[in-house]
Amino acid sequence: MVGRVCAVLPGGADTVSGWAETTTDDGSPALLAVRTPPGDPAVPAGRTALLHAHDPATDTYLITPLDLGVLFS
Repeated sequence: MVGRVCAVLPGGADTVSGWAETTTDDGSPALLAVRTPPGDPAVPAGRTALLHAHDPATDTYLITPLDLGVLFS
């Protein structure tokens, strides 16, 4: 899942909790536990983010918010 884009779900995501949805290779939705890296700000619900690391010990993913408007302007 690392490298995929996800949508942060209601409640947002921070360093201790959060959920996001992405799609698998076959197009099925996947619900993932996500966190922001220590020191990074919380990501509000509805934002698009990049899954950039996976912690197998906790089965959580670290996310970084994406500003798609900046990428395509």
